[in-house]
Amino acid sequence: MKQGRTPGAAARGAAPLLRQRKQDGMLAHQRYLAAPGYHPGALVIAALGPAVGAAVLAGILAAIALGVRVTL
Repeated sequence: MKQGRTPGAAARGAAPLLRQRKQDGMLAHQRYLAAPGYHPGALVIAALGPAVGAAVLAGILAAIALGVRVTL
């Protein structure tokens, strides 16, 4: 069974190769350069996110424990 061609599939099939130079002079496909996962800031946020979340949770738990200790 053959699937019909949608406008999106037709556009992807005929899309021109968009190339631009990276800082090191190598060619890179524009889609990869624009992807948020490859942005240095996004990588830093993704790496630090769990650590920041754990620190916030530890701070909340410490505040609760201190509050319980003060009331006793």
